[in-house]
Amino acid sequence: MTTLGVAELERLERRRGQSRRCAAKHRAKRTPEEKEAVRQYMVSWRARNPEKVRAYGRDRWEGLREIMFANLGRQCTCCGIDEPAFLTLDHVNGDGQAHRKSLGGPGASYHVYEDARRQGWPRERYQVLCWNCNLARRWGRQCPHRLLQ
Repeated sequence: MTTLGVAELERLERRRGQSRRCAAKHRAKRTPEEKEAVRQYMVSWRARNPEKVRAYGRDRWEGLREIMFANLGRQCTCCGIDEPAFLTLDHVNGDGQAHRKSLGGPGASYHVYEDARRQGWPRERYQVLCWNCNLARRWGRQCPHRLLQ
């Protein structure tokens, strides 16, 4: 295995100001040794910076939820609760489990949100529900909020 210096690794990873297409083209030109060196560098960087990794993931997740709320609304379509901490994405057709399995791997829920974003948040497939309404639907029961009315 070829060991690259930190400056070389940073050059390979730092393509700021480039379009995604250009950055992808540069990544495709890397040799297997360069790819492995970058991978090892990133693994060690993540191990040294767990707080930054968590903060980045949290910011990415929160940003994606904000985009969901902007496109699908900020309240439960069933009961009207508008507290963001209680809201989640629901599959209107009840195929959420199959969708998560098709995307697979760790973080499948995040990938469901990403997939919904790529599709343009179609309202015929997705809606915003609170966790209570979502779980009631999951188990084939009536929403608890509707039972109280």
